[in-house]
Amino acid sequence: MKKSHFRMVLGSLIVLLILIKGVYLLSLTVLGFKNAYEEIIADENMDVSLPGGLSTFERDWYPFVSTFNAQGIGRYVGEDISLVVKFNFGAFKGNSSLFFDSESKYYNSFYGCYIIKENGDKSRVLMSGGSIDLNKIEKIARYDLEKLVMNSIGCHSINMKFELLENSVSSEFREGEIWERIDSMIVSNGPQHDFRGFQPAYLQYGIPQKKNGEDFEIMEFYSRMYGKYFADKKTYLLFYVISPDLGVVETTDLLYLRKAVIR
Repeated sequence: MKKSHFRMVLGSLIVLLILIKGVYLLSLTVLGFKNAYEEIIADENMDVSLPGGLSTFERDWYPFVSTFNAQGIGRYVGEDISLVVKFNFGAFKGNSSLFFDSESKYYNSFYGCYIIKENGDKSRVLMSGGSIDLNKIEKIARYDLEKLVMNSIGCHSINMKFELLENSVSSEFREGEIWERIDSMIVSNGPQHDFRGFQPAYLQYGIPQKKNGEDFEIMEFYSRMYGKYFADKKTYLLFYVISPDLGVVETTDLLYLRKAVIR
């Protein structure tokens, strides 16, 4: 069977299952099994827990935070590192996540944490002059947004630009600790597009709901990161939130990122 025919058949089966059981239940099931596997194989020096959407009574974020072990990040960045991504996306409305809804303030929005471990003998490989190397952190964020997000929904022609808005030291993120804060503006493709066949991430985000504009239309969104290097663990933690809505960034910073538990 040709690959294109296989994708069409698989897509038809997925759509049939969605019609019978509902995409939200399918998403919960798939992510439940996937997260159990990813947690088992995760090679982490530090454990990070973030609250999910059930922590509020709003239709804002998906009920629980997911885990992904990003393969190939070392080659992409040019350093001997491994990356575990903790992430969450917009809640479901019908058969689709708000991640796909261009009229929602949670469109193309995520929050979570990058857990980056140094594997070789060298230390502070993502540092420059005592601060986080912004060029290397940009590569990690680009890898996530391009390879892990946009490619998984069928977008392979990606235009992405980062503009630094603020890079400062924060003592407010976690009381008694100093973290580096990085605020940026990102210009890149949005996820809205017409359904043309099965894509792997539909099992996670549901079926795309295009309302207006072009497929994968260029958009602007905000990014906020809090980063810190833990020398004794040879590990970096980078908490992040991205959204086209600055209010979502501020609220998620306060209600989700700052309530993370680090062990």
